[in-house]
Amino acid sequence: MNLKYLTEEEFKQVKDIINKEYQENIVNNRSNYVNFQSFSDTMVGIYLDNTIIGIIKTVPFIGQTSLEIYIFPDYRGHNYASMATQMFIEKFGNLFNSSEKFLININPHNEKSLKVAKKLGWRQNYDYDDILIEEGAEYFYIFEYPNPYYVKSIER
Repeated sequence: MNLKYLTEEEFKQVKDIINKEYQENIVNNRSNYVNFQSFSDTMVGIYLDNTIIGIIKTVPFIGQTSLEIYIFPDYRGHNYASMATQMFIEKFGNLFNSSEKFLININPHNEKSLKVAKKLGWRQNYDYDDILIEEGAEYFYIFEYPNPYYVKSIER
């Protein structure tokens, strides 16, 4: 498995796959959708050999860095999300050294993602619950993981 930044062309392919699943989830009344509607230079493709199997995007969230992870349906259940998350922090974590921790938002009905987060040592943080409810996203749990590259700024 390898991680590398996505090109805009690769993103267009990814977006089509995600949008197809999103439409199916709406029809089936499920809400495990990750927001990948616009290209960002912080998007990293998850590759198995030369095939893209998923994506990781970073989003600033309450002074920290939130990771949004999406594995294509045909590749789920093979531990790729766990491996990719760990690889991302090791390979790119130093680029986010102003964030004390990484965050992920997980739908409470997404039992597989909850299991992955706990397996990797991510800790549920209830401090953000009020903020999420104010933003209308009360159906997400926030998990956090310490950024090993965090550099505390010195205030003068």
